[in-house]
Amino acid sequence: KDLNDDLVSVRELSNSVKDMQDQALDSVLSNSLVGNQYVPPDTKTSKKEKARRRKAQAEKTAGKGWFDLPATEMTPEIKQDLKVLQMRNFIFKDKFYKKSDPLPKYFQVGHVVDNAADFYSTRTTKKQRGNTLVEEL
Repeated sequence: KDLNDDLVSVRELSNSVKDMQDQALDSVLSNSLVGNQYVPPDTKTSKKEKARRRKAQAEKTAGKGWFDLPATEMTPEIKQDLKVLQMRNFIFKDKFYKKSDPLPKYFQVGHVVDNAADFYSTRTTKKQRGNTLVEEL
């Protein structure tokens, strides 16, 4: 019986020591530059695999030069609008446009906000507005 009690007390003591070590480590990490989100470097994957992952990650955005612009999801409405932009030579025959590029992978679609000062003079009414470029034409 005494031996079992001694084993239990040793286990409790070792658990309390581990808890104290974890608390000390957490306090040191919270004050360090690394912080609590430290992830050790990956040493098990090969260089080729790391390069493949980096390339796949790089294809998701346009890069740092474009402020990591994400690739836009191509919906049918967006594809239709882009095709109209490509065919603007045929729509507006009086203007000259350069040869259109293929459909872009990285782009953003915005919404034009009217100026409050132009409320009566140059704004488009709700009837004339369309959700897409195709609807406006």
